[in-house]
Amino acid sequence: EEYPEEEMYSKDRPQPPKFKVHIKSQLNLNEDDHSMFEAKLIPVRDPMMRVQWFKNGKILHHGKNKHFNIIFNA
Repeated sequence: EEYPEEEMYSKDRPQPPKFKVHIKSQLNLNEDDHSMFEAKLIPVRDPMMRVQWFKNGKILHHGKNKHFNIIFNA
């Protein structure tokens, strides 16, 4: 799905990104299980979109057991 450029970005009207594919629930995980979360986003009105992952309202940072890959496709 393509969006006109004027709908993609406006400094005066920032909007959250739109999810093209939503994150799938992973409720059956045990502690120390591996998991992968994937989402496809459209940066609506923000060509400099920054992606951050949160858990319980706190930003998740890279660490010994947490790795994040964010891939932007044109």
